[in-house]
Amino acid sequence: MSSVPKQAKEKTKVIVRKLPPGLTEEGFKGTVDKLIQGKYDWLAYYQGKVSTNKVVFSRAYINFTSGEAVRDFKQRFDGHTFVGSRGNQYRCSVEFAPFQKVPNLTQKKDARDGTIEKDPDYMEFVRVLEEGHGALPSASAQLEAREAAEKANAGSSEVVVTPLMEFLRHKYASNPGMKLGSGRGKGARGGKRAEESQATKSKDRKGGEDKGGRGRRGGVESDTKDAAAAAAAAAMAAAAAVLPGASSTAKGDKGGRGR
Repeated sequence: MSSVPKQAKEKTKVIVRKLPPGLTEEGFKGTVDKLIQGKYDWLAYYQGKVSTNKVVFSRAYINFTSGEAVRDFKQRFDGHTFVGSRGNQYRCSVEFAPFQKVPNLTQKKDARDGTIEKDPDYMEFVRVLEEGHGALPSASAQLEAREAAEKANAGSSEVVVTPLMEFLRHKYASNPGMKLGSGRGKGARGGKRAEESQATKSKDRKGGEDKGGRGRRGGVESDTKDAAAAAAAAAMAAAAAVLPGASSTAKGDKGGRGR
Protein backbone atom coordinates (compact mmCIF):
# COMPACT_ATOMS: atom_id res chain seq x y z
CA MET A 1 0.00 0.00 0.00
CA SER A 2 1.68 3.17 -1.19
CA SER A 3 1.58 6.21 1.09
CA VAL A 4 0.89 9.62 -0.33
CA PRO A 5 3.78 11.99 0.57
CA LYS A 6 2.82 15.10 2.47
CA GLN A 7 3.00 18.30 0.55
CA ALA A 8 5.74 20.57 1.91
CA LYS A 9 4.42 23.67 3.58
CA GLU A 10 5.24 26.83 1.67
CA LYS A 11 7.85 29.03 3.32
CA THR A 12 6.55 32.44 4.32
CA LYS A 13 9.15 33.73 6.79
CA VAL A 14 12.12 35.73 5.47
CA ILE A 15 15.14 37.47 6.97
CA VAL A 16 16.52 40.77 5.71
CA ARG A 17 20.27 40.87 6.35
CA LYS A 18 23.08 43.45 6.16
CA LEU A 19 20.95 46.42 7.15
CA PRO A 20 22.81 49.54 8.40
CA PRO A 21 23.81 49.28 12.10
CA GLY A 22 22.33 52.69 12.85
CA LEU A 23 18.98 52.00 11.15
CA THR A 24 16.14 52.00 13.69
CA GLU A 25 13.02 49.85 13.56
CA GLU A 26 10.85 52.88 12.72
CA GLY A 27 13.19 53.78 9.87
CA PHE A 28 13.06 50.25 8.46
CA LYS A 29 9.26 50.07 8.68
CA GLY A 30 8.99 53.44 6.95
CA THR A 31 11.10 52.10 4.09
CA VAL A 32 9.25 48.79 3.52
CA ASP A 33 5.76 49.84 4.62
CA LYS A 34 4.51 50.39 1.05
CA LEU A 35 5.84 46.98 -0.04
CA ILE A 36 4.53 44.81 2.83
CA GLN A 37 1.46 46.67 4.08
CA GLY A 38 -1.39 44.20 4.55
CA LYS A 39 0.76 41.25 3.44
CA TYR A 40 2.43 40.17 6.71
CA ASP A 41 1.27 39.18 10.18
CA TRP A 42 4.53 39.26 12.21
CA LEU A 43 7.73 41.33 12.17
CA ALA A 44 10.78 41.39 14.49
CA TYR A 45 13.65 43.85 14.17
CA TYR A 46 17.10 43.66 15.83
CA GLN A 47 19.28 46.75 15.54
CA GLY A 48 23.03 46.31 15.14
CA LYS A 49 25.92 48.26 16.58
CA VAL A 50 29.33 49.60 15.64
CA SER A 51 32.40 48.97 17.79
CA THR A 52 36.14 49.42 17.35
CA ASN A 53 36.59 45.70 16.60
CA LYS A 54 33.70 44.87 14.29
CA VAL A 55 30.42 46.01 12.80
CA VAL A 56 27.19 44.15 13.67
CA PHE A 57 24.56 44.69 10.96
CA SER A 58 20.90 45.14 11.74
CA ARG A 59 18.44 42.43 10.64
CA ALA A 60 14.71 41.98 10.33
CA TYR A 61 12.39 38.95 10.30
CA ILE A 62 9.08 39.16 8.43
CA ASN A 63 6.38 36.48 8.15
CA PHE A 64 4.14 36.99 5.13
CA THR A 65 0.63 35.65 4.72
CA SER A 66 1.32 33.96 1.36
CA GLY A 67 4.16 32.71 -0.80
CA GLU A 68 3.24 35.15 -3.55
CA ALA A 69 3.83 38.07 -1.17
CA VAL A 70 7.24 36.62 -0.30
CA ARG A 71 8.29 36.39 -3.95
CA ASP A 72 7.05 39.91 -4.69
CA PHE A 73 8.95 41.37 -1.70
CA LYS A 74 12.18 39.57 -2.61
CA GLN A 75 11.98 40.73 -6.22
CA ARG A 76 11.45 44.36 -5.26
CA PHE A 77 13.60 44.73 -2.11
CA ASP A 78 16.48 42.26 -2.48
CA GLY A 79 19.67 44.27 -3.15
CA HIS A 80 18.20 47.55 -1.92
CA THR A 81 20.98 49.98 -0.99
CA PHE A 82 20.89 52.09 2.18
CA VAL A 83 23.17 55.10 2.60
CA GLY A 84 24.46 55.83 6.12
CA SER A 85 24.98 59.19 7.79
CA ARG A 86 28.67 59.16 6.77
CA GLY A 87 27.99 58.15 3.19
CA ASN A 88 28.59 54.42 3.71
CA GLN A 89 26.49 52.18 1.48
CA TYR A 90 24.81 49.00 2.80
CA ARG A 91 23.27 46.60 0.31
CA CYS A 92 20.74 44.33 2.02
CA SER A 93 19.72 40.80 1.06
CA VAL A 94 16.40 38.95 1.42
CA GLU A 95 16.53 35.22 2.23
CA PHE A 96 14.28 32.54 3.66
CA ALA A 97 14.68 32.32 7.45
CA PRO A 98 16.35 29.06 8.60
CA PHE A 99 13.66 28.66 11.28
CA GLN A 100 10.19 29.09 9.82
CA LYS A 101 8.13 29.07 13.03
CA VAL A 102 6.80 32.28 14.58
CA PRO A 103 5.58 33.03 18.10
CA ASN A 104 1.96 32.29 18.90
CA LEU A 105 0.05 35.46 18.15
CA THR A 106 -3.16 34.44 19.93
CA GLN A 107 -3.13 34.52 23.72
CA LYS A 108 -4.87 31.66 25.49
CA LYS A 109 -7.50 32.84 27.92
CA ASP A 110 -7.13 31.71 31.51
CA ALA A 111 -10.16 29.74 32.72
CA ARG A 112 -9.89 31.42 36.14
CA ASP A 113 -10.02 34.92 34.69
CA GLY A 114 -12.76 36.96 36.46
CA THR A 115 -13.47 34.36 39.16
CA ILE A 116 -11.54 35.88 42.07
CA GLU A 117 -14.72 37.02 43.81
CA LYS A 118 -15.78 33.38 44.12
CA ASP A 119 -12.46 32.15 45.47
CA PRO A 120 -12.81 30.90 49.11
CA ASP A 121 -9.50 32.39 50.25
CA TYR A 122 -10.38 35.77 48.80
CA MET A 123 -13.84 35.67 50.35
CA GLU A 124 -12.34 34.89 53.77
CA PHE A 125 -9.84 37.75 53.34
CA VAL A 126 -12.67 40.18 52.54
CA ARG A 127 -14.69 39.01 55.55
CA VAL A 128 -11.78 39.49 57.97
CA LEU A 129 -11.00 42.85 56.41
CA GLU A 130 -14.58 44.07 56.86
CA GLU A 131 -14.95 42.79 60.43
CA GLY A 132 -11.56 44.11 61.53
CA HIS A 133 -9.18 42.70 64.10
CA GLY A 134 -9.59 43.19 67.84
CA ALA A 135 -6.99 45.06 69.84
CA LEU A 136 -4.06 42.87 70.77
CA PRO A 137 -3.19 42.51 74.49
CA SER A 138 -0.20 44.43 75.81
CA ALA A 139 3.26 42.92 75.97
CA SER A 140 3.15 42.55 79.77
CA ALA A 141 -0.20 40.74 79.58
CA GLN A 142 1.15 38.36 76.96
CA LEU A 143 4.25 37.69 79.11
CA GLU A 144 2.16 36.95 82.20
CA ALA A 145 -0.08 34.60 80.25
CA ARG A 146 2.95 32.78 78.86
CA GLU A 147 4.57 32.40 82.30
CA ALA A 148 1.31 31.09 83.76
CA ALA A 149 1.04 28.53 80.96
CA GLU A 150 4.65 27.41 81.51
CA LYS A 151 4.07 26.97 85.24
CA ALA A 152 0.93 24.95 84.61
CA ASN A 153 2.73 22.71 82.17
CA ALA A 154 5.75 22.32 84.48
CA GLY A 155 3.56 20.96 87.30
CA SER A 156 1.90 18.32 85.17
CA SER A 157 4.74 17.43 82.80
CA GLU A 158 6.45 14.03 83.03
CA VAL A 159 9.90 12.97 81.90
CA VAL A 160 9.61 11.48 78.45
CA VAL A 161 11.96 8.58 77.74
CA THR A 162 12.48 7.98 74.06
CA PRO A 163 13.11 4.50 72.63
CA LEU A 164 16.73 5.46 71.91
CA MET A 165 17.38 6.48 75.52
CA GLU A 166 15.72 3.28 76.74
CA PHE A 167 17.97 1.22 74.44
CA LEU A 168 21.13 2.97 75.65
CA ARG A 169 20.16 2.60 79.28
CA HIS A 170 19.54 -1.13 78.85
CA LYS A 171 22.81 -1.52 76.90
CA TYR A 172 25.00 0.04 79.60
CA ALA A 173 23.09 -1.64 82.39
CA SER A 174 23.69 -5.10 80.88
CA ASN A 175 27.42 -4.38 80.31
CA PRO A 176 28.86 -2.81 83.50
CA GLY A 177 32.39 -2.72 82.04
CA MET A 178 31.32 -0.61 79.09
CA LYS A 179 32.02 3.09 79.39
CA LEU A 180 30.04 5.84 77.77
CA GLY A 181 31.76 6.87 74.56
CA SER A 182 33.79 3.68 74.20
CA GLY A 183 32.11 2.83 70.92
CA ARG A 184 33.06 3.90 67.45
CA GLY A 185 33.60 7.51 66.46
CA LYS A 186 35.56 10.41 67.88
CA GLY A 187 35.15 9.13 71.46
CA ALA A 188 36.78 5.81 70.60
CA ARG A 189 39.64 7.49 68.79
CA GLY A 190 40.12 9.85 71.73
CA GLY A 191 40.18 6.91 74.20
CA LYS A 192 42.72 5.07 72.10
CA ARG A 193 44.96 8.12 71.93
CA ALA A 194 44.70 8.50 75.72
CA GLU A 195 45.72 4.87 76.26
CA GLU A 196 48.71 5.27 73.92
CA SER A 197 49.77 8.43 75.76
CA GLN A 198 49.52 6.66 79.12
CA ALA A 199 51.60 3.72 77.82
CA THR A 200 54.25 6.15 76.55
CA LYS A 201 54.41 7.90 79.92
CA SER A 202 54.77 4.55 81.76
CA LYS A 203 57.61 3.53 79.43
CA ASP A 204 59.42 6.84 80.01
CA ARG A 205 59.01 6.49 83.76
CA LYS A 206 60.39 2.94 83.66
CA GLY A 207 63.35 4.09 81.58
CA GLY A 208 64.07 6.85 84.09
CA GLU A 209 64.00 4.34 86.94
CA ASP A 210 66.45 2.08 85.07
CA LYS A 211 68.85 4.96 84.52
CA GLY A 212 68.59 5.98 88.20
CA GLY A 213 69.30 2.39 89.30
CA ARG A 214 72.41 2.23 87.17
CA GLY A 215 73.55 5.55 88.64
CA ARG A 216 73.01 4.32 92.18
CA ARG A 217 74.89 1.10 91.52
CA GLY A 218 77.83 3.10 90.13
CA GLY A 219 77.84 5.29 93.24
CA VAL A 220 77.88 2.28 95.58
CA GLU A 221 80.83 0.74 93.71
CA SER A 222 82.75 4.05 93.93
CA ASP A 223 82.09 4.31 97.68
CA THR A 224 83.32 0.71 98.16
CA LYS A 225 86.60 1.44 96.36
CA ASP A 226 87.19 4.59 98.42
CA ALA A 227 86.58 2.68 101.66
CA ALA A 228 89.04 -0.08 100.64
CA ALA A 229 91.74 2.51 99.80
CA ALA A 230 91.24 4.24 103.17
CA ALA A 231 91.50 0.92 105.02
CA ALA A 232 94.76 0.06 103.20
CA ALA A 233 96.26 3.47 104.09
CA ALA A 234 95.28 3.01 107.74
CA ALA A 235 96.89 -0.46 107.82
CA MET A 236 100.12 0.89 106.37
CA ALA A 237 100.19 3.72 108.96
CA ALA A 238 99.70 1.23 111.79
CA ALA A 239 102.52 -0.97 110.48
CA ALA A 240 104.86 2.04 110.26
CA ALA A 241 104.13 2.91 113.86
CA VAL A 242 104.94 -0.61 115.09
CA LEU A 243 107.92 -1.27 112.81
CA PRO A 244 110.16 1.79 112.22
CA GLY A 245 111.90 0.13 109.28
CA ALA A 246 108.66 -0.49 107.59
CA SER A 247 108.10 3.26 107.14
CA SER A 248 111.42 3.76 105.36
CA THR A 249 110.82 0.65 103.32
CA ALA A 250 107.41 1.94 102.32
CA LYS A 251 108.87 5.34 101.50
CA GLY A 252 111.63 3.71 99.47
CA ASP A 253 109.11 1.65 97.61
CA LYS A 254 107.14 4.80 96.83
CA GLY A 255 110.32 6.61 95.73
CA GLY A 256 111.31 3.69 93.55
CA ARG A 257 107.89 3.63 91.95
CA GLY A 258 108.20 7.41 91.44
CA ARG A 259 111.57 6.99 89.78
